Amino acid sequence: KYLRGWLLIDFISAVPWDLVACWLLHRGSSLTSAPTLLKLLRLLKLLKLYRLQVVLDEMQKMFPKAVLQMIKLLVVVAVLTHYVACGFHFVAALGNNTGSGTW
Repeated sequence: KYLRGWLLIDFISAVPWDLVACWLLHRGSSLTSAPTLLKLLRLLKLLKLYRLQVVLDEMQKMFPKAVLQMIKLLVVVAVLTHYVACGFHFVAALGNNTGSGTW
């Protein structure tokens, strides 16, 4: 089922299209619409969100609602913690004018 359905989408979305675009433009390719085509191909990554929804629907059938709410809460806390840590790193990098370590 995976080979006939999601394999091609996963393969195309795993290609580093930015590097392909740089290679095509550096080569002097005459494809004037190549950047637009590459942006459209990168949109295939959004199709993975549909698959995530399918997985979440399956999880709703398997687990009680309270367990899913706890998992969602843990994911939100993890993402927020990551963003706060990125902010701390950004502030530390701004104040690092001497070239020495910040910690």
